Amino acid sequence: MSEGLLRASQVFDGGGHDIETHNSECSAMGTLDSDRTAGGYGRITAAGSRPSPVVQWPPRVSRRRPAGSREAGLKITLRIYNYAQVAPAELSEAEKVASVIFRKAGIEPAWIDCPLSEEDLDRFPACQQSLTPSHFVLRLINQPLPNFSIARAGDIGLALACREDDAGCSAYLSYKSVMNWAGRADTSADRILGHAMAHEIGHLVLGPVSHSRSGVMCADWDMDDLAVMARKLLYFTHQQAHSLRVEVRKRPREL
Repeated sequence: MSEGLLRASQVFDGGGHDIETHNSECSAMGTLDSDRTAGGYGRITAAGSRPSPVVQWPPRVSRRRPAGSREAGLKITLRIYNYAQVAPAELSEAEKVASVIFRKAGIEPAWIDCPLSEEDLDRFPACQQSLTPSHFVLRLINQPLPNFSIARAGDIGLALACREDDAGCSAYLSYKSVMNWAGRADTSADRILGHAMAHEIGHLVLGPVSHSRSGVMCADWDMDDLAVMARKLLYFTHQQAHSLRVEVRKRPREL
């Protein structure tokens, strides 16, 4: 979220506007803290009950070209700092989930592992290249989110304010919160983490006030959403997917 928070969540920023509104009410699960816009944050949580736009997992192969199919050059690079020491296999599965969600929107993500200390710099040469506005940074931490004045107990993710010409915009994801919600919802942590990654990256690209009433950009996920994630994916809405492609086109891949 743009400083956006994911709770299983909410987002806000003084200058943003809703990308769109939809079918079902996200507000059954939580509210948008519109009175906190000055800080430029957004977030998500978990909470109530309502239908969500989903897709079967694993996705079925179709011969038809989807409406949001990828255009040449619509790519983003995601740098991962795994301070939480999420197991490689679990992190890989989470990245696959987020990748499928973004590909459905017409965006191809590339994932790069980054060092956690100066001693490891030489082991991660890809992470030493210059950052551009199409590069985003995800920091996985094993504790509650940093308290940027709005983070609250249970928040899963937080995306910091990001302009379209900013390079290396950052988001935080609390693996501790992911594990807590996974235990309560009987949903694997990698599925929740993958959706949370997509949600926070969505905020970095679309802005802080880009929640919808359903789907992966819903402000607060309820227990039904988390249970659905075990077998299906929550996607960006059609309007959000279009906005993602528009915004990614604006971002230079080179400085």
